[in-house]
Amino acid sequence: MKPEEWLNHACNGDSLTSIARKIGIAPSTIIRQVDRGKITAETCIRICRAYQVHPADGLAALGYFTDAEAERGSGASLTRLPNEDILREILRRIDPQATMVFQSGITPNLHVYDSQEDGSITPIPFSAPPDTSDLDGYEPHLHAVADESPNDPDELDNTP
Repeated sequence: MKPEEWLNHACNGDSLTSIARKIGIAPSTIIRQVDRGKITAETCIRICRAYQVHPADGLAALGYFTDAEAERGSGASLTRLPNEDILREILRRIDPQATMVFQSGITPNLHVYDSQEDGSITPIPFSAPPDTSDLDGYEPHLHAVADESPNDPDELDNTP
């Protein structure tokens, strides 16, 4: 994106002089950067902070790195995200049918949520697994549980 386009968008159409005053630099500095077609990263970050634009968005728009590089991040940024944002992203990535798969073995006190197109999160009604106490010891949730007992008769220790 050209610097003029980005400035117009990020700064709500403010003049270069107004932008310069707001970020505390000489108007000639920002005018010179725009004329050269290259706003410095430092100036970009100052503008972003003054106009409540995420610095990564500004730097990516001005070509300092790609959107994909910004999205990858370091992973450390996850520690600063609120749980709701992390949950929203997880739900965005999960196949809608996956909820049905996961519900078959979850406990009744677990809350399952769905993300909506508007970004909100809503609870999904949950019903507990059916009562199997009348099935004479049959425990359907244990059908795939592994044990450590040997399957091969040669592995059995027949030592008295």
